[in-house]
Amino acid sequence: MNCHHIDLIYQLFSEADKVGLPLWLQGGWAIDAKLNLITREHDDIDIAYLTSCTYQENH
Repeated sequence: MNCHHIDLIYQLFSEADKVGLPLWLQGGWAIDAKLNLITREHDDIDIAYLTSCTYQENH
């Protein structure tokens, strides 16, 4: 499951970056990213984003 999560996190952040949408990784995955080490099996991915953010698509 962790390898699948890593792929999903990468894809999500890559697509968000393409349109200028800021995202923040939270929870267990954020800790693991900071440590550069997978410390345990994860059941979910916690993502934060601004609800009042205005972003522009890059064409």
